Amino acid sequence: MGFLASIFGSTKSMAQEVRSVGEDGFVNLDFPLSSHTKNASGSTTLVARGVLSNQPVGFSIEVHPSWKESPIEGSDVVIYWGRVTIKSIGPASDNFITALAHLYNLPNPKRSMLAAIEVEAAGLNSDPRQLASKPVHMKLFFNSNASEEHYAEVFLNTDLPGRVVQFHEKDMDYREPLIRAFYAVA
Repeated sequence: MGFLASIFGSTKSMAQEVRSVGEDGFVNLDFPLSSHTKNASGSTTLVARGVLSNQPVGFSIEVHPSWKESPIEGSDVVIYWGRVTIKSIGPASDNFITALAHLYNLPNPKRSMLAAIEVEAAGLNSDPRQLASKPVHMKLFFNSNASEEHYAEVFLNTDLPGRVVQFHEKDMDYREPLIRAFYAVA
């Protein structure tokens, strides 16, 4: 057993549970933030990793550095438009998509998650460039130029100080297209 495991117990017991916080049938998952890195390109990579139904699950996201502010006329609300890339971290990401399909009551397509999925993102009255110091609320748009049957949205919220990444459902009608986007199934 490793040194840290001998002090704190086995590595498996050190893994944190992914919390399911959905209401009214929505699937909302809160992941422990495993790590975050500021990249030379100016982007920030976050790794969300935990245990769900006794399986390791997770993914990584790269929040790109360029964001365009778009104030909503007649209000104090500002939308920040940019890009996010969701990346596989291996078997834990495959388990995440399998678990998500199960929670959505969809069949498991039994495929590996794509290595990377770049999506359009909107910072909802929170600037993603400040994610190191403040919670950031984003909406992600999958296949934003595709037909309705391939288009999906999801909320992705980050809280580095609180060490959590939230993957929250936007609309139940997006379940099938979202799973297809992670597997690139037409």
